[in-house]
Amino acid sequence: MIIYLHMHKCAGTSVIRSAQASGLRLPAVHQNGNLLDADAKPLKYRGMRRQDLIALLQRHRDDGVQFFAMEWDFPRFDMFDALPDLRFFTSLREPVARAISNFRMDKVAGWIAPEMRFGDYINGDALYRSDNYYTRILGQLWPKDTATPADLDHALAVLAGFEAVIVVEQGNMAQVLPRFGIAAEPRRFNRFDAEAARARLGDDWHLRVSQREIGDFIARNAFDFALYRHFTRIVRRQCHPHPKVAANG
Repeated sequence: MIIYLHMHKCAGTSVIRSAQASGLRLPAVHQNGNLLDADAKPLKYRGMRRQDLIALLQRHRDDGVQFFAMEWDFPRFDMFDALPDLRFFTSLREPVARAISNFRMDKVAGWIAPEMRFGDYINGDALYRSDNYYTRILGQLWPKDTATPADLDHALAVLAGFEAVIVVEQGNMAQVLPRFGIAAEPRRFNRFDAEAARARLGDDWHLRVSQREIGDFIARNAFDFALYRHFTRIVRRQCHPHPKVAANG
């Protein structure tokens, strides 16, 4: 069974839509691939006992589920040890681009006030609006927790245990998805993918992000940038391996 860690605004909906179109079976009741609880809200895994998580996964596997997503939180990775046949992958996006895309989507959807600035949006009110979002979700940190170098090391170790990591800017999705029986859909233009500093979404100044706000974000998100650069290097080596140098003689 495949578990896709759906990082916000990292082409996750495209991955899930592609999995469905490829014929993979998702849970009977889900929201964008996420399991739902009794109140029809995305299921949360933090605080779930190991035996309960394993029973949940076994039940879905026995029902023939082949793929589902975890978007809103992610349990401790060692809790999956009892089910060694699980397959994990995720996708990452350059942290500034990810955060600005989320900001603009929430603005256009009316989920935040029109006058809210990007610098105020990343405020820890929700996990995906927190600094070092990747590090936090992989390490079960709450939005207001202080991330540390040890948390970054933990996040890197968790992703090292995944079968694959897609880096959106490196274009390796088309190589990764077929490994999971998924045919990648043609990439469609996302109107939130504009350059970071210039909205290019009409003339709506509410969507603009200043260079100062970008600089402040970069300074506060050193752990996520380190994680992103680490996997960017790995993907580059996988996609563009150095040719072997023939031995002399």
